[in-house]
Amino acid sequence: MSRTIIGLSAFVVALMPLVGWAEELPKDAVPLTASEVRQLYSGKSANWSRARAYFAPDSTFLMHGKDKSWFGEGKWTVNGNEVCGKLRRTSVKDGTSNTGGDCWAWYRVGKKYMTFWSGEKDKKYGYYDTELKKMSSGDKVSRTVTELKKKSGS
Repeated sequence: MSRTIIGLSAFVVALMPLVGWAEELPKDAVPLTASEVRQLYSGKSANWSRARAYFAPDSTFLMHGKDKSWFGEGKWTVNGNEVCGKLRRTSVKDGTSNTGGDCWAWYRVGKKYMTFWSGEKDKKYGYYDTELKKMSSGDKVSRTVTELKKKSGS
């Protein structure tokens, strides 16, 4: 029985990092202002699991897949506590394209920043506090987008 308890405890501890990134929005959460959201994104690059993006100060929004099979060009906007990126996504292989976009709503809970991605299916427990760790200052995307654009013939 003690082996079962130890094994179960190890399993629960292994799951703890997963619980930390998806949770319910606390009742005392305060929406960020549009100015605060702009400061989070302007001139920054995002390094997500499947893509990289750049939010230029002039509102240009660039993105490419980490597998370099596609790239996107468009604009980003802020409305209240939400930033949205809209773009035309182009396949490097055949040059076909489509349009799309994503939005992130931002809140502060004490000193912690939480966000909700518009693509999240769990509307109640989809808030997370790791987005800022994926952001860094400067443009780490446009050179790759330019290279992929040339390869696609666009």
